[in-house]
Amino acid sequence: MWKRSSNTKNDKTLIFLGCISLVILVVFLLIKNNLPDGRDVENEIAVQYMEEMIDAISVYCQENGISPDPVNDPLLSGLIGEEWTEITTTIGHLDAKQTTLNPDFASLMVDLLKEAGVESGDPIALGCSGSFPGLLLASLAGAKALDLECRSIVSLVASSYGANRMAFSILDIYQVLFRAGLLDAGPIAVSLGGEGDRALEWESFIREEMIKKVETSGLPFIREGNLERSVEERMKLYGFQTESAPVIFVNAGGATANIGTSQSVLRMKPGVIRSASIPDVDQQGVIHKALLNDIPVIHLLFIKGLVLEYGLPWDPVQALDAE
Repeated sequence: MWKRSSNTKNDKTLIFLGCISLVILVVFLLIKNNLPDGRDVENEIAVQYMEEMIDAISVYCQENGISPDPVNDPLLSGLIGEEWTEITTTIGHLDAKQTTLNPDFASLMVDLLKEAGVESGDPIALGCSGSFPGLLLASLAGAKALDLECRSIVSLVASSYGANRMAFSILDIYQVLFRAGLLDAGPIAVSLGGEGDRALEWESFIREEMIKKVETSGLPFIREGNLERSVEERMKLYGFQTESAPVIFVNAGGATANIGTSQSVLRMKPGVIRSASIPDVDQQGVIHKALLNDIPVIHLLFIKGLVLEYGLPWDPVQALDAE
């Protein structure tokens, strides 16, 4: 169940993170009247939040015997997975995963959210696969900096070098952040993701193990019989048909239920999208449903195109270790 941890080891971690939060407050006061051109206070605070989240994950990994690969994850963040595991479904690029761990991605999220027109207190919907844990952190940090209500649904499948360890999936990462007090709430729901949103690519015994993980979390479990129904369940859980509907949908990664199955999604440029080609209903994902309801989308895929468009560095290790 999703409860704050109270053991001694994690208490020390919370004290450490509390100190970081105090530093963030000090930084806020220092930078308020001394910001770089084009940067607002929220951008700087979002960067600090993401750095705090990365630190929390790194500390957790050190304390719980999760050993990052020093070659693939030279900063020992714990957020770079393995090339291939039992829950890996597609090939991913290591440099793209490393690049999204740059805390400046949180600043970019603030810019994208503002471009999409959000205001303080607005609810937003976030759909995230296990492929880019850095994008999850950046999205959560950006939303927190802007004081947004973030309704998140995570999918457990992952591509290479993502959150693809069975014992440390995207759900586990989210739970670490929540238990450390860095998030006010956990995801509103979880799915396996992948083919049919039911991870049909996995071996059956792997699927059963991951189903147990979701059930143990106590979170709502999306396990509909087909993709179309899974998408509709997401729309319902997000509250898109209610008076408090999200004002934007953020897609982080390539979860099938979020991006659909049409090849047309490959033509979507990353960033803020207000219109796009809409495929047949059985090929639609949450992205298409949102656009059909005149809800803007922030599409976080095709990372190289994203960093080129917004001027972020592609050299991830240098970007992370430059401070």
